[in-house]
Amino acid sequence: MSEKQIVSCNQNEDQEYSREDHFNEILTGGKITHFYLNGDVSEESKWYFPTLHLFNNASGYDEIYLHLNSPGGNLFNMVQILNAINTCAGNVHLIVEGECSSAGSMIAFGGKYKSIQISDLSIFLFHTPTAGKYARLDIAKSYLKGVEKWSNVVHRQCYQGILTEVELNQLEEGAEIYLLASDIKTRLKDRDNNDASDTKKKSSKKES
Repeated sequence: MSEKQIVSCNQNEDQEYSREDHFNEILTGGKITHFYLNGDVSEESKWYFPTLHLFNNASGYDEIYLHLNSPGGNLFNMVQILNAINTCAGNVHLIVEGECSSAGSMIAFGGKYKSIQISDLSIFLFHTPTAGKYARLDIAKSYLKGVEKWSNVVHRQCYQGILTEVELNQLEEGAEIYLLASDIKTRLKDRDNNDASDTKKKSSKKES
C-alpha cells in the first residue's frame, strides 16, 4: 500500500489511508491524494466525474498528485477538467508517466501545477482535433470553421512556452508533432525561466 492516499478510478473500490495521511489531516485539515488519469479523456471514462469532484471539492490544505497517462480524447471534456485543475483550491502536482497525447498534452501543459514530474520514457503528441460528422455540407463547413478557430485558441493557450511559434503554425496547418521526455523537460525549464524573468520585469516596473 502506498504511503499516500490512493483514490481509485473505480468509484466502487475503497479508498486507502496511511498513518501519514491521518496525521497530515489532523495537523493541517488537508489530505494527500494520488489520482490516476489513464485512458481516454471522456465523460464516458470511469474516472471522469471523480476527477471533477476531487479538484472542485479540495481544500486549500490538500495536496493532489495527478498521474497522467492518456492518448487524448474529447476537447470539450478536456476543457472542463482543465478548468477544475486551474481553479482547484489545493496544490496540484502533475506526474506524466507513459503517453501524453492530444487532449492529454493539453491537460499537462495548460494546467497550473505546483510541480511537474516527467517519466523519462514518456512520449508527447501534439496535433489538431478531429471533428464530428454532419449530413449537410453547409453545416459541416460552418462547424469545422468554428472548431478550427476555437482549437487554435486552445492550442496557443495550453502550449505557450512549450511549442515554438513555428510549431504552433505547423499545428494549425495539420502537422503532428512528437516530442520525447528529454525535449519536454528542456522546454519546461525554459518556460519556467522565462516566466520568472517576466515576473521580475513586472516587479521592477511597479517599484519604479
